[in-house]
Amino acid sequence: MQVTYLLTYERTCSPSLPSLQKQVPIYTHFTSPIRRYADVIVHRMLGAAIGVEPLVAGYDDKAAQASLCDNINRRTLMAQLAGRASTELYTRIFLKNATGDVVEKAIVMAARPRGVVVFVARIGVEAFVKLVEEEWTFSEADPASGAHLNTLTPVDGGCAPLHALSEIMVSIALEKTNASREAVKMTIVRE
Repeated sequence: MQVTYLLTYERTCSPSLPSLQKQVPIYTHFTSPIRRYADVIVHRMLGAAIGVEPLVAGYDDKAAQASLCDNINRRTLMAQLAGRASTELYTRIFLKNATGDVVEKAIVMAARPRGVVVFVARIGVEAFVKLVEEEWTFSEADPASGAHLNTLTPVDGGCAPLHALSEIMVSIALEKTNASREAVKMTIVRE
């Protein structure tokens, strides 16, 4: 999920931005000001709101604050994309230098109708593992019936059902997507 910074007055004008985690109309979240510029801004505004420090000049200008939020969001996205590209590059280098098959333990992050999202901690990679739909039955979470997680169950019963936090083994390889590009591909290793 992509984090987006916004002014709280925008929240009341934007019903398309629900607070999914808290199930409340509006809330403020922040962390250590040492780590992020956005958090410094939030701390300064909260300090002014509770009267422990004066409001910094320009912080009462909604247009300037909206522009600042847009800039922070753009730079946050650029940093995330650079991080993903770096992880992908080093994963490719790791796989090119590997001798033999690379099989690693993975944690299922989410089950979807066509596959699972997994995280391989040893190499720091998150990926979608596409499954052959005819070989798996997808069951959506239904708390009323006691099923609290989306689940993929193998039709042949060849392995345990897959749901969030399941541990599985995956085979990781580079696959040619066209003449000049390779993609990291994962497949489930059935024991």
